[in-house]
Order: sequence, then structure tokens, then C-alpha cells
Amino acid sequence: MRYLKLMPLLLMLILAAGCGFPVSLHPLYSEKDTTFDASLLGAWITEDGETTYVFKKKDATSYQLLLTCAIDSEIKFNADGSSSVEPVVKGANKEFVTCKCEAHLVKLGKHLFLDICPEESSGSEPVNSFFWIRGHVFLKISIEKDSLRISYLNEEWLKEKLTAGKIKLAHEFLEKDLFDGRIIITAQTKALRKFISKYAEDKEAFPEQDKLHRKN
Repeated sequence: MRYLKLMPLLLMLILAAGCGFPVSLHPLYSEKDTTFDASLLGAWITEDGETTYVFKKKDATSYQLLLTCAIDSEIKFNADGSSSVEPVVKGANKEFVTCKCEAHLVKLGKHLFLDICPEESSGSEPVNSFFWIRGHVFLKISIEKDSLRISYLNEEWLKEKLTAGKIKLAHEFLEKDLFDGRIIITAQTKALRKFISKYAEDKEAFPEQDKLHRKN
């Protein structure tokens, strides 16, 4: 099993944001099969107020997404040079980080998915506070009036299945230690669509993580 070694600073940013999900090098969509739903436009917020999704129309087939998330963990550097991820003290004033993404809505069977990818950086700064590479993240969504349910692809489930050889999906692992085998999916779009369609209704693969309501 091989492990990718990537820039520590960018990896620390995603861990500090407390957002764990596998990232894909290739999109879930092709240019001819995206869809657009105007009911997704606007601002959505989780019940605890710690995560917001703001969707704006970018063009006829895509959205601009501003994703803001509370930092719930931090990087601790030890005297021996090692490091670890520690939870933020409960009750402490939390900081928030925001990333600007491009989002495409994809319909596979009867299910809707979002493919989100950070917008390209214009300078030397990191891609943004959530992504260690400019890759794609997949979310299963359902929209009902003023309610939005979001389920990210479960990285722990995927890691377990890949390690046990129960799923065949091209991938790489990051180096262990602090980043504990984080996954980068390297499968092509056709294989991704087949995989996501197969497990779309699996509640372990796509557990409900965020229930949001429209923010007025």
C-alpha cells in the first residue's frame, strides 16, 4: 500500500477545520450531465449555527458555494517535534473559516449529489481552508421547501472497505501519523459514477451529517 506525502501546512488547515472527507482527483460529472435547481440558491445554516452554505448562480450549470465552518479542533505541536489534533475546549469562543468553491449538481438515478471543488487560487496562498489539494468532494443532498439535508461520503467507512478489499476503487492514502491514512480517490469519472450510484442508499456510506434550514 502506498502513501502520498503532501504539504503539511495545507493538511493542517483541513484538520483544524474539523472536516474529514475523502477528496477525488476527478469530478463526478461530465459537462453534458449536470443539472441546475434554483431552489438550492440562497443561504442555509445548520441547527447549531456552526456551518453555513451559501449558493449563488455561477452559470447555467454550476453554482458558487461559500462554505463556512467552525473550527472544532486544533494542531498541538510537542517538544519532541511530533504533533497531534486536539479538540477545542468546550465553551471557548470558536473561530470560523470560509472557503469559496465551485459546485455542480448531478443526478444519479433518483438521487441528487453535489460535486464541490475549491476555486483556483490567484496567488501563492493555500487553495483554501478546507482542501489540501484542488480536488472534488461528493455530497448527497435532498431539498424539501426550506430544509436541506446533506450527507458527505463517509471516509471511515470507505477506508475500512478499501483496506479489507471489499471495494474496488482506485485511490491513494496520505502518510500516516497526524493524518492517519486520509484518502485521495484517483478513479476516473465513469468509475466514480458507478461507485456512487451503487452505494447511494447505503446509510453507512452516506450517513446524514447536516440538516440545514434556509437562512432569512
